[in-house]
Amino acid sequence: MIDGLRNILWELQLLLAIRSGRCDSPPVNPCIQIDPTVCHGKPVIRGTRVMVATILGVLGAGDTIETLLEDYPNLTREDVSAALEFASRLSEYQVSAYEAVA
Repeated sequence: MIDGLRNILWELQLLLAIRSGRCDSPPVNPCIQIDPTVCHGKPVIRGTRVMVATILGVLGAGDTIETLLEDYPNLTREDVSAALEFASRLSEYQVSAYEAVA
């Protein structure tokens, strides 16, 4: 439960930092959609409800891309690559809790 709360807190801090201009918005890939009306604003593959986190979880558990594509026939290899790229770039962002003093 604590890990879930930490994840929620991190997501809120990221969103607030993006909206306040303290960090750039996450990189946009045309295959990735972030819409508050779809899966509570989690990043998904455009036109689906397959979350980037689901793709990462499946691959992280050791399944192959081929298995993933068999289990989710509406996904393409390009979609999987976009999810990996999105996660990679998002992990590079740093959000400061405090603004720098000049």
